[in-house]
Amino acid sequence: MKFRIIFNCETCDGTGEQSVTTRGVDQNGPWVFDEVINCRECGGHGEGGMYTAIGLYDNVDQVAEDYPEYRSIEPLGSV
Repeated sequence: MKFRIIFNCETCDGTGEQSVTTRGVDQNGPWVFDEVINCRECGGHGEGGMYTAIGLYDNVDQVAEDYPEYRSIEPLGSV
């Protein structure tokens, strides 16, 4: 069988968000602004790398055993 294995984004660890701190100085002195934004690496969807396993596995459980850090595993049918 063929499977698509999707992993979490390494930058945001699959959350889709990043904390960004901006610092500066103006006429009132130093300032700090913290905000949460969509992850710049994955665009906010939390998915990172993808791997396609072709003909190596018979079911999702076998794939999950070899790739415990997966986010999702999608069966794509027969080879």
